[in-house]
Amino acid sequence: MGSSQESLDISTVESNSDAGVVDRVIARPISKPAQAPWDATISYQDLQKFLGGSRPRDMDDKWLCETYGPDREGQYLVHFTRSWTSFTVIAIRVQAELNEDGEPLPDKPVRVHEILWETDVEKYNSPDSTSESMKEMARDLAEGLVQVKLPSSD
Repeated sequence: MGSSQESLDISTVESNSDAGVVDRVIARPISKPAQAPWDATISYQDLQKFLGGSRPRDMDDKWLCETYGPDREGQYLVHFTRSWTSFTVIAIRVQAELNEDGEPLPDKPVRVHEILWETDVEKYNSPDSTSESMKEMARDLAEGLVQVKLPSSD
């Protein structure tokens, strides 16, 4: 489900479809981002799970996961988005080494290097969010939505 885009700026995420069929939610960007470094690695297989993403199966599913990228430097932006509002609450920035065709190298680890989260309480009502609490939430969402275990740190 990943799509290329020139910039992975959190404020400019859009969805493209060559066939004219919308197969992705257009995630609303984080309007008031906070950010923190995250020094960890995941496998190529975990990156593939993020690229596959997750879609709500029914009205009870409150979250979805979509991944955008890579940019020219091999960066991807993984969004954890509220399904009913399309507000992105958390995004993590990961980076992979790319081959000459712009594909991630399967024998190289993927770096998790940043987490961003929404601080606008009208879009996500958690004014006491810290980088550690949001990393824990990202770990829970990644494992629950796409079966990726995000490490605490290296």
